[in-house]
Parts: sequence; C-alpha cells; structure tokens
Amino acid sequence: MKLYAPLKFMTALAMAALALAGCERKHDGHPPMQADSGVMDIVPGAAAPQRTEGRHMEIAYSFSLLVPEKEVASLQQRHLAECRRLGCEVLGTSLDRSTRDFVSAQSSVRIAPDAFPAFEQTISAPPSEVTYRSESATDRTLPLLDAEKRLEVKTLLRERLTAMLREPGQKSAADIAAIERQSAEVQGEIESGTAQRDYLRKITQTVRVDIAYRSVSARVSGVNFSPVADALAGAGRTFVRSLADLIAVAVWLVPWMPVAALVYWIVRRLRRRQGSKPDSER
Repeated sequence: MKLYAPLKFMTALAMAALALAGCERKHDGHPPMQADSGVMDIVPGAAAPQRTEGRHMEIAYSFSLLVPEKEVASLQQRHLAECRRLGCEVLGTSLDRSTRDFVSAQSSVRIAPDAFPAFEQTISAPPSEVTYRSESATDRTLPLLDAEKRLEVKTLLRERLTAMLREPGQKSAADIAAIERQSAEVQGEIESGTAQRDYLRKITQTVRVDIAYRSVSARVSGVNFSPVADALAGAGRTFVRSLADLIAVAVWLVPWMPVAALVYWIVRRLRRRQGSKPDSER
C-alpha cells in the first residue's frame, strides 16, 4: 500500500503529459503555415481592401509624399495629431535634416480599418503630393488559429497540474517539486503563447500605414528644379572633399620640407664644386 500512492501519482503525471503530446501531435497535422498574400481581394481605388470571409488578414499601406521643404516637419506633426485623434497607435517616427536643402521624414502607425479612409484623405490633402501608394494583405489565419489552439492545450495542462497538487493524498517532496517545475514551465509557455496570440489579433484587426515624406524645392512654371539643386549640391560636396584631400596631403608634406630643402642644398653645392674645378683636375 505504501507503493500505491507514488505509483498512482506517477501514472497521473504521465497521463497528463501523454494527453498534451497527443493534442499537440493532432494539432500539428494542420497544413504548413504560410503567409498567403494572394488570398485577399485588392480593389484598385477602394478605400480599403475587401476582407475575405472567415480569414484573418494583415493589411498594410505605404505612401510616399512630396512636400515643400519648409513644411515637412509641421505636416508630419499635423498628420500624427490627426492620427491620434482618430485613435491610432504611433509605431515610430523620424525626421532627417542632415542634408542641406533636403528634408525627409518617416511615420509608421496602426489605425482601425473604419478610420483609415478619413486618415488617407488627411495625408493626401495639399500641400502633399502623393507620388506612390501601395497596399498589401497577408493571410495570418493559420498562425492565429495555431496560437489559439496551443494556448488552449497548455491551459488545460496547467489546470490538470494544479488539480494534482490539490488532490488529497501522500506526495513526496520530489513529486511536489516535479509538478511545480512542470507547472512553471507550462505557465511560461502560456504567457509566451498569449503574447503571440494578442499580437496576431492586433495586426489583423488594425491597418498599418507607412508614410515617407520627401521635400521638394520651389517650382518655376510647373517645372521642378530640385534635380538641378541636387546636382549642384553634389558638385559642392565633391569640391569640398577634394579640398580636404589636398589639405591632408599638404599637412603630410610639411614635416618633410626642411629635409627636402637640405638635400636640395647639398646636391646643388656638390654640383657647383664640380663645376668650379680646373680641367686638369677633372
């Protein structure tokens, strides 16, 4: 009878582990999870792509805007303010003024699908000029279902382990430690699975929008002279680099100038002596 309780405990623990393994093997029988960007119907000119029934799609838009140079920073801030007003989440922003007469910026946000048309109208309004617009969709249905199923299996296993700890009966310290260790491992897997599931839900329930801002110089009679300005700026940078190289060579030569002058003086002195000798001594 003393051996019966430990044997019963070990049998129950093994049954729980086998049940989990069986569930996971059964679940792994699904087709391989692949991102399919062709499942979604893209309608040109539509405010938002049409969602396929029963699918979980990750939708993303990219915009490239041409903006007057002095308005890049302020326009980016206005767009971000409107985005926040519509309840979006700002993922990241940047502003680059490293090049003279050229400013660029980048914004990435997530917004609800029903708020996207209003936000698109805002970013497309003057003084912005949309030079590029793209939309894409990636099927995340299988990864999301997989994460939810694995989370369900892990949760059931945690409940079984908790019930085993609460069962009346004699358990050795080693048995209790084994259950607690396995329970801690399962809890960590549950937390990781929950984060993965929540992330997949988030990216399929919102729309990602990436906006690139490029400055443009003033136009004369409808002609954009920014390429000319870029060429002149490039020529100026080339001249400055060449001047810097010339200065570096000069600095390298300065310490050797006295030595070169001394060698030149010695050679010239020897030539004079040879020239002043009588013909009989030569």
